[in-house]
Amino acid sequence: MCGDRSRGASMIGTASASGSEAGFRREYLGTDAGSDPAACHSTIRILGIPGELRYGRVRGDWCAEPAPCNHVDLQMRPDGVELFASLSPAPLRARKNTERKNRLGFIVPSFIIALFFVLAYVEFSSSGYAEFSLYATISTYFWVCLFGTLIPAVTFLSLRRRHAPGVERASALPFISIVIPAFNEERKICQAIDAALKQDYPLFEVIVVDDGSRDFTRFVAECYRVRLIHQRSNQGKFAALNRGIAEARGEIIVTSDSDSMLDPDALKYLAHHFDDPLVGAVAGAIRPMNCRGLVRRLQCIEYVWGQEILKLAQSGSGASVTLCPGPVTAFRRATLDDIGGFKGRTVTEDFDATLDAIAAGWKVIFEPRAKSLTDTPANWAELMRQRQRWSLGALQTFLQHRALLCNRSAGLVSAFWLPWFVFSSYVTLALDLAMVGLILPFVVFGPTAALLAKGAVFGLIIELVVVVQYQIGLVAAGERRPSFYAAAFLMKPLTVLLAWTRLRAVYLTLARRDTAW
Repeated sequence: MCGDRSRGASMIGTASASGSEAGFRREYLGTDAGSDPAACHSTIRILGIPGELRYGRVRGDWCAEPAPCNHVDLQMRPDGVELFASLSPAPLRARKNTERKNRLGFIVPSFIIALFFVLAYVEFSSSGYAEFSLYATISTYFWVCLFGTLIPAVTFLSLRRRHAPGVERASALPFISIVIPAFNEERKICQAIDAALKQDYPLFEVIVVDDGSRDFTRFVAECYRVRLIHQRSNQGKFAALNRGIAEARGEIIVTSDSDSMLDPDALKYLAHHFDDPLVGAVAGAIRPMNCRGLVRRLQCIEYVWGQEILKLAQSGSGASVTLCPGPVTAFRRATLDDIGGFKGRTVTEDFDATLDAIAAGWKVIFEPRAKSLTDTPANWAELMRQRQRWSLGALQTFLQHRALLCNRSAGLVSAFWLPWFVFSSYVTLALDLAMVGLILPFVVFGPTAALLAKGAVFGLIIELVVVVQYQIGLVAAGERRPSFYAAAFLMKPLTVLLAWTRLRAVYLTLARRDTAW
């Protein structure tokens, strides 16, 4: 973060308690009147807070939403304001009730899998039928992988060569507004704003929308020459984007995320595509900031496949791309007005808005030279939470736009690309579950030697098919690091692991559960 933390650390000893008020225990943290105005902020760290934290200020009129927490950073602005914290243990009880309800999202799918496991055990009382079921499942899985994965990968590789980069023209440059929604991103918002302000483009503005953050995201953004919009309560990312768009002055709106960094040439490459009046949106290319460690390396391989193969293949086929990523996408304002802006009906508002634009008759194209670096999960728990949200949002969006599958005006989007995405997401999910549900009981209850003899060959071939698929993307991207090619052998186990998130997304959709940010 930008800012000097040393002063905040020195002030811990000067903080004094001032008694209780209306059931709250207030702790006065002092005044930081002598801090360097050039620094963003100082930090006071309080450890072991057992209840709810509310932020307040003596001068000014603001109060963030309460947040239950056990470890809090309080940051002092350099203009001499006074801060205090009010603590209350009451919200923890509500938090436990929420966590108890969320556990049902894991219990129900687990029960379904356990039931399937028991039924498979009953089937294995007849070994002949069990062997036939196993052989049929593995054979089906093999041919689906061959025709649904490897052959499309080779086809996509040929299509990507037909992608023609846009030609920069001498027409007047449009004014562009960069909108960055943020919620509790005090540690990352600095790099997002820094990157946005360093654009090699003459006509632009940066708008940061603080969506009711419970930390000091707002104060960090105030250190920059940007237009800051503060929403007193958390309303969701889609609402923050719409608020920023409503306040924007540009005829082109570029969205970026608070944990991402736009490349300095991003606006330049995005802008010239709007010389075509039919273009409603331009999607840029996203890259992970960090590829160190196995979890992030596997994600890097996924991003390479998605950017270097899938999106270039969509573009080369003459179809619109079906996903404009939040970290770097340019929308024509007329397009956003036409589709009614971003909507909160799904948790993946970028995917939803892209299909809205396609359904409205706008072209959505891909510009691989407009890049953005984005932060990726560093461990398995974070990755599963992120993919749970993506899986839920994708399913919600598919259901919202199911009519697009029969919309001839959408061209190849409805004729091939959306059906292929549904197939690759949910038909393979059923096959993954069938593989796990049949092979595990076979190992536990059935003749293991027969499994090794009849299933090992098919299993190795399936693994090699998936490895070749992802290594094609690495070669196409010019990736030379051996560790990436070695990690490609783990991509199939990763897809089977992530199948759990798609299964739970089906449950959450049926249960009509909502999530935010």
